Amino acid sequence: MIAYCNLRNDYRDFRLDRIQSLIITSEKYEILNRQNLRDYLDNLTLTNQVIQVELKINKIIYPYITNTKYYYGFVDEKESDDHYVCTFLNDDHSYMAHWIITMTDHVEIVKPLSLKEKTEELVAALQNHYFRE
Repeated sequence: MIAYCNLRNDYRDFRLDRIQSLIITSEKYEILNRQNLRDYLDNLTLTNQVIQVELKINKIIYPYITNTKYYYGFVDEKESDDHYVCTFLNDDHSYMAHWIITMTDHVEIVKPLSLKEKTEELVAALQNHYFRE
């Protein structure tokens, strides 16, 4: 979850699985004139801290990834006839490529080319491992 951190005075990526407790209080925070979330995400992409990834995911498999997509930097989706085009901000091609392989032929990497190449490397490694002569 990306949210503004009042302690750090900046946006932070909070892992929900690490939150141990939550207390709802009546304390209110003043909304200051600060960078909005869209500008923050755009800046991450411009400074190469993350890479924008677009995947075309078949609707057949989409229900199975609705929870896991957030682990890979999910930020947006657009529905089409038989698929969703999903946008992710991710900094680890290897991590993302391993996930993509689990979706077999129900996913297409729209961009970037470097992720497609990494996925091809992993598929070749699998093929060499399981189909050695």
